[in-house]
Amino acid sequence: MDETELPSRPLADAEVVSRAMPPVILPQPVYQGVIERDGHSLVLVNIAVLAAVLVLFQGVGGVLTAVTIGLEITDGNVQAFRLMQSLAQYLFIAFPILFVTRLHTGDRSLFSVSNLDYLSLTAKPSSREILLAVLGVLVSYPLLSYLGNLQMILIESLPMLNRAL
Repeated sequence: MDETELPSRPLADAEVVSRAMPPVILPQPVYQGVIERDGHSLVLVNIAVLAAVLVLFQGVGGVLTAVTIGLEITDGNVQAFRLMQSLAQYLFIAFPILFVTRLHTGDRSLFSVSNLDYLSLTAKPSSREILLAVLGVLVSYPLLSYLGNLQMILIESLPMLNRAL
């Protein structure tokens, strides 16, 4: 059929839309950071960052907690332990991630729009994502409680471990 001729049958809605509007392809951002520019393996970079964050959070955070509060957990210093745990999460997990983001985007400012966009912190979450997050939290609490109880049973059932404690 020639384009100047009218169709012999009415067009379906899908045909009208597909002819009227071509699909929109959004351009992907091009990051100019050291990691992309030098062609480093993203898998290896992620493994190295996770290892560094683990060492910082567990090692340095634990040492700082032991130095400031001590090693004895009493009823009086439980809140201090929780506070130090929260501070360690921000200092040794959140801030290193922001610094590594700079290596991807090439933007020097920690809280720039491109860095926050790279971390998907500027996108508004959909109601489905919010529902899944709430559901995940509600499901994880009983699961973590069960795993904690299971861990205590396991520790008490191992005679070698009981002698060491």
